[in-house]
Amino acid sequence: GTNSLEKSQEPDDLKLVYRVYYDPLVLNSTGKLLTDTDVEPAKEAVESYIANLPFNGELVLTQLTDAVQQAVGVKNPVLLSAEARYGVIPFTTINDAYLTDSGQLSIDTLTINYIPAS
Repeated sequence: GTNSLEKSQEPDDLKLVYRVYYDPLVLNSTGKLLTDTDVEPAKEAVESYIANLPFNGELVLTQLTDAVQQAVGVKNPVLLSAEARYGVIPFTTINDAYLTDSGQLSIDTLTINYIPAS
C-alpha cells in the first residue's frame, strides 16, 4: 500500500557493482539476450528484487545475488560493491544487509561488468 507516510520521504539510494560471468551462447557482451536484445536478465533481476522489497524491508545482499544467479544466462554473479545512503549523507558500504532509513530503496547506480564464462 502507499499511504501518505510512505510518500513523505525520498527513498534511500543504492549503488551496486557486479561482475557477472555469463553464458555467451545465451547473452551478448552487454548482458542482453541474444534472442531479444531488449532484455538484460541480470539487470532486470536486480531491479525486480529491489522493487519487490517490502516497505521497511531489509536488503540482504546474499538474497539479491541469489536473485541475479537465477537470471537467464548468468553463470556466476559476483557482488563487487554495495553502498547506500539516505538523503545527502555520504554513501556507506553495505557488508551483509541494509535496513533503509526511509523504508524504501531506489537504485542510484547499477554497474554490471559482463565477462564470458569459459
